[in-house]
Amino acid sequence: MTPRQYKPYQDTPRVSQFLTSIYPSVDRQSNWLRARWEYMIYSVQSGLEDHLAPIGIWEAGDEMVAMVNFEESLGEAYFHAHPAHNHLKAEMLSHAEKSLCSVEDGKRRLALFVSEFDHELEAIATAAGYVKPVDSPYETSEFDIATASLDFSLPGGYRVTDRAEDNDLRRINRVLWRGFNHEGPPPEKYVAGRADVEKAPLYRPDLVVMIEAPDGDFASYCGIWYDPALQVAYVEPVATDPDYRRMGLGKAAVLEVIRRAAELGATRAIVGSGQEFYQAIGFQRVFAYYPWQKEW
Repeated sequence: MTPRQYKPYQDTPRVSQFLTSIYPSVDRQSNWLRARWEYMIYSVQSGLEDHLAPIGIWEAGDEMVAMVNFEESLGEAYFHAHPAHNHLKAEMLSHAEKSLCSVEDGKRRLALFVSEFDHELEAIATAAGYVKPVDSPYETSEFDIATASLDFSLPGGYRVTDRAEDNDLRRINRVLWRGFNHEGPPPEKYVAGRADVEKAPLYRPDLVVMIEAPDGDFASYCGIWYDPALQVAYVEPVATDPDYRRMGLGKAAVLEVIRRAAELGATRAIVGSGQEFYQAIGFQRVFAYYPWQKEW
């Protein structure tokens, strides 16, 4: 079985279908949700899909059975395999070392994001000379919609809106820029790109919530991606303007999007974080990736 390069645009829906088909009922494995893939592809931060050609895909006949990809930039690798094809992981690592490395000062660098439950890949990484940094987990947390509370309140004068009602890209750009702690005024060049996410098949404008301040600013922003095939929602992104923090606005935005996803049939929500903010809302840590490192 020979890997091939990802075909930009053509393979996007096939990968979405593949990820949904292999996603476990308990979120403990290395497989992404389809929602994480689509957010990566269509978000302004990811740029054009043509940059994703180094991603490796394995097929058995017409069926996709494995994929290894980076997310933000070369120098990282995530592994996804159908359970019947876990034997491909060593080959997937070889492809990652050949095609997904970053190169700096004459050295190749790669971080393998390995689930703490994927002991097979841990053994492969150890044999290949990778080192696990135990102090830097990338945690995933889960919200059980049936048991956790969705109650929240807002300060006077603040209200909930969404991108179906008010898709003001400049105000959206501002809250996301400031909410992720970037310095200075939000760059105008990103404004148009904020609409790129609307092209994603799972995107719904009514599932992207903003908390509007009395002065008209968007003070907090939260999106959620709902996959009806799995009844799972993926929270991403979450940002609150520093001027409006510690007012319960981020909590309100997150719980509101989960409530809306629950109305569509979601039974649980996933977020790629273990921060205390999420634990206080009602999320519980379920597993972590560790970025196993190698330089050569």
